[in-house]
Amino acid sequence: MNGLETVDPLSHFNCHKTLFKMQLTPIGSNQTEVETADARILFSYRTPVAAYVFGEGYVKTSTWYSSTTSRHINKWGARDAKEVDQKFLDNLA
Repeated sequence: MNGLETVDPLSHFNCHKTLFKMQLTPIGSNQTEVETADARILFSYRTPVAAYVFGEGYVKTSTWYSSTTSRHINKWGARDAKEVDQKFLDNLA
């Protein structure tokens, strides 16, 4: 041996997979729900636009995208949710 240890570069990630498995669920046309350890996130097209943050409740983006995206948010149950900056939702995803 040369004294160098061989390390699996994915070992850090593999240890966390046993703690939580992210779930991706298509829920409608151009609508996807992603569940992480922290939140359930609604994507309209490819953009996170609302979330149910565990322990806090519903939030939705303060950014206007389109009538269709607004319908997605409202149908998902976040019509009266607290508005947050889009960066907050981007960081959840």
